[in-house]
Formats: sequence, structure tokens, C-alpha cells
Amino acid sequence: MTALSLPFLPGRTGAPRTARRLTLVQTGILICGSLLTLLIAAAILRGSTGSAPFSLWQLPPAVIVHLLTLQVAAPLGTYVFVARKGTPRHRLAGRIWCAFMLATALSAYFIRTSPDGSMSLIHLFIPGTILSIAAGIWLARRHRVKAHERMFLQLYVGALLVAGFFAYQGDRTMAVLTFG
Repeated sequence: MTALSLPFLPGRTGAPRTARRLTLVQTGILICGSLLTLLIAAAILRGSTGSAPFSLWQLPPAVIVHLLTLQVAAPLGTYVFVARKGTPRHRLAGRIWCAFMLATALSAYFIRTSPDGSMSLIHLFIPGTILSIAAGIWLARRHRVKAHERMFLQLYVGALLVAGFFAYQGDRTMAVLTFG
């Protein structure tokens, strides 16, 4: 008979496994990322069911793509930062997250809401997002784990949380869809 290290078997070997504690940063990401995910879901739900002042489907295709890619990127990014690092699941989720963040940034380029069709200040996040994704991948491939983590943390906070905060200001589309 072999010895198993399972916490529910009598006579087990090894210390009992305890739940992994989240760091303060991970806790903040979990809270903020969950809130952002709920706000995006509310905007999509209200816009697609007729509860908002206008229909989601009346918006330009770039805005619809942007919202739908955000609805995947926000919770997936939250998962990537909260879950265990370095596992095959973390790597796969990170790759998918990068793809959705890239799609979100590229779709944002085509969103022009000003009367003259020019870009607004929020469009400054586009090149930063693309460069951060490239740099984060480069750092991961070079096994510079701390720098990789820091780069993607800055991307998550800047491109999702800060840009998301600005997207909910005043009469912007997200604010109107979510809060009416």
C-alpha cells in the first residue's frame, strides 16, 4: 500500500493543504475586474434587450466587436492574474487573453464618436496596449518572470481598468448603455 498525501485519509503523510491566499494586488484585481465584468455585461444586456436608450445593435460594428471582446478579456484577465502562475492553464489563458486584448485594441481604432470623426484621448491606450502585449510576450519567452508579470499588470490596470473608468464618464456609450 502506498502513502497518499490526501487531507481526508487517516494516517496521511505531509502537512494538510491549505487554501492559497491571494496577495493584496490579486485581491484588488479580483474586485475591480469582477466589477468591470459586471458593468460590461450590464451594458450588453441592457443594450440587447431594449432596456437602454438605444439598441446595442444600432451601434457601429467596431463598437459591438469592442464590447464583445471586452466581455471576454475582462474576466479572463482577472482569472490569469488570480490563478496559479506558470501552469499550462495559465499559459493558455494568457495567450487567449492577449488575443482578445489585441482584438479589443484594434477594434477601438475604428471607434470614432466625435462629430468630426477624429480620435479622442482614450485612443492613446491603443498603441500602449499593442506594445505592452508584445513586450509581455517577449519577456515571458526570455523567462523574465517578474518583468513579464509587471508588464501585464500595467496593461491590465491601464487598458482595462483605467480606460474602463474613462469609458463610463459622462455621455459616453458605455455609461448610457449601462446606466441609461
